[in-house]
Amino acid sequence: MPVAFFQTRLSLQTAGGQAQLLVPEALSDLDYQFVIAKDSTEAIVRVEAPAKTLEQIAADEACTRLSPKEAEKLRASYPPPQLKQRYRLASPDDTGVEHYALDAQGSPLVETLQTVRVDFYLIDIPLTPEGD
Repeated sequence: MPVAFFQTRLSLQTAGGQAQLLVPEALSDLDYQFVIAKDSTEAIVRVEAPAKTLEQIAADEACTRLSPKEAEKLRASYPPPQLKQRYRLASPDDTGVEHYALDAQGSPLVETLQTVRVDFYLIDIPLTPEGD
């Protein structure tokens, strides 16, 4: 399946003391991954989807399609992100207990998160692994 990079605008949604970064509607029902975010206003995302879907995303005024070279150049222009790592949680089982996601060898999977500051909120967003 084709892969594309997009520079996209972000917005903030708050409810009940919780904050969440939102991507444009064109990405909302797709499996996308953040490459990096620039504060809470824009980000580079990686999308793996059929070519027609990628064209529809590119038609959205809040999303600009980037070549891999353009994505890397833009990424380098962003301020260095605040990064941390944590064990990735798997989906809760039937009992509602959360477990760590495991790799093929049975070791917990580690994910890298970028912490984005929005006003007084700190929001962690998972980033795509390097080289993907």
